[in-house]
Amino acid sequence: MRTTTMTPSATTSTSTITTTTTTSATTAAAAAATAAAAPAAAAASTAATYILTCTAAVRQKLIEVAAVRGRMRQNIRRGQRLERQAEQNARRFRPM
Repeated sequence: MRTTTMTPSATTSTSTITTTTTTSATTAAAAAATAAAAPAAAAASTAATYILTCTAAVRQKLIEVAAVRGRMRQNIRRGQRLERQAEQNARRFRPM
């Protein structure tokens, strides 16, 4: 099973917090908002990872189900062919 992982980029929020300690209150408020958004971005990334993992699992299950259905069809065809052969053999080798 293949899993795709996405990681949030926290470099911008970290640098913003570092630079706002020496700048105005407006920039500090923007940095605080960015810092508050970082956990939400991490949660969204975790949710996206979960969705992608589930999607991969569902895709794998669908592939397995398709394989089982293919084998079932083959077995049905084989059974029908064997029934026809049995009928032909019964007609051919009838006791006289």
